[in-house]
Amino acid sequence: MKNTSHINSFKKYLKGILGMFIASVLFGFMAFLVRVASKDVPYSVIVFIRASGGALVFIILYIFKLISFHPVNRKLLFLRSFLGAIALMLWFYSISSISLSKAVFYLYSYPLYTALFSILFYREKIYIEQVVGMLSVIMGLISLSGFWAFDFNIKDTLGILSGFFAGFAMSVLHRVRKTDEPWTIVIFFLVISSFVSIPFAITKFSFFNIQTWSLLIFIVVIATTGQVLMTYSYKYCSAVQGSIVSSTSVVFPAVLGSFLLGEVMTGSTFIGGFLIIAGGIVSSIKFRKENS
Repeated sequence: MKNTSHINSFKKYLKGILGMFIASVLFGFMAFLVRVASKDVPYSVIVFIRASGGALVFIILYIFKLISFHPVNRKLLFLRSFLGAIALMLWFYSISSISLSKAVFYLYSYPLYTALFSILFYREKIYIEQVVGMLSVIMGLISLSGFWAFDFNIKDTLGILSGFFAGFAMSVLHRVRKTDEPWTIVIFFLVISSFVSIPFAITKFSFFNIQTWSLLIFIVVIATTGQVLMTYSYKYCSAVQGSIVSSTSVVFPAVLGSFLLGEVMTGSTFIGGFLIIAGGIVSSIKFRKENS
């Protein structure tokens, strides 16, 4: 019975890690699409369409009773959604104003903040393997972005803040997932994000061509799918583990940026990608030891 319980626990853990990885790939692809769209569409409009479009999809599904919506912990739901909305606004701004790899680096520094908030507020246990994995991820991100240049400005500051707010939101998300189901969490986030982005987007709307609208709709589909998958996956892994694994998505937009946007991919890019992936693997070692 004990072995069966361990096997079932390990399967659930793998389900969470796999779901988080797939969501990471989707978010990486979304970042690339946002960069392409930002050439013709203001970032605030992209945020509003991404959020309101996703909210509309889930509201329709709810009306036809294909999903449920039963908010339980309304305070944490609102907090997670508001923090996530700020992070989304800041990240899309960074993607549209600086290089794609650098914008992604700033956002995916959030595992550091997730760990900090999880330990301080929730006293979540953290193991040495996870610390090593997190350091590996951070080193990989630094290598990937060429962060050692120290050429900061207001755009860099806002990019760094996107990671801070994302990390805070992720730590709250792990707690909210224990009381509220994924559909409720995602709907809350999308609705709040829509309202947060309206003041910035309302004066920037204009008529777009069919190709641009097709791209924006594709962003909605990719982002909404990744959002649900990521939220669901946190049921089976800790906030720190999930944050570390999701950081591997930084590799995907970097590759796309190199081949399709002409961004230079150097040796440090490959080294950074290796360290990020290795960090995700190392973070799971403790669980494997406990269930061997």
